[in-house]
Amino acid sequence: MWCIGTKKSDEVDIVREHVQHLIKLQTMKSFINTNPPKQVLHLRKKPKKSATHSGSLVQLENQILLKKMYEIDSRPINMARLPQSSSFKSLNRNSRIKNLTKISEENQGLLTRLQRTKSSYSTKAWDKEHEFKSYLKNKLSQNSRRIPRIASFTMTGGFGLSNTSFSKSGAGFERPNTSQKLKL
Repeated sequence: MWCIGTKKSDEVDIVREHVQHLIKLQTMKSFINTNPPKQVLHLRKKPKKSATHSGSLVQLENQILLKKMYEIDSRPINMARLPQSSSFKSLNRNSRIKNLTKISEENQGLLTRLQRTKSSYSTKAWDKEHEFKSYLKNKLSQNSRRIPRIASFTMTGGFGLSNTSFSKSGAGFERPNTSQKLKL
């Protein structure tokens, strides 16, 4: 059996380590320099302008610009200064209108021709092809079950095959009529 005093000595060691930790925290030196920055002579001689002085200059300039903008907006509009648009005086306006009507007529004719044409795709052929491919898929899955399983290997070099039953689970599925050629 262990001595009862070990538990008490462990508690004393923990308290002593905690006290040492607190003393080290109080007496440790910082790795970061927390002193104020050095005073540079050229900055002492020429103090920076106060922010309020520069702010008041900006305010004054903004007020002057605002007054100018208000004066421009409040002026009456002089129609004599506005340039006349040249679209009404165009010499080729009639030819442009003729070209636009010709283009729109051609587009309308193209639209009617597209609407009248019949589709070159045959959905019946697609259905027959899908039926034939599903038939082949089913037959392949049935035939994959027909591979005999190897039960054992004899020393004479022959394989002993297990008795496998060849069930016809898809007996109701018949081969589709593919005597006609499919049009793709």
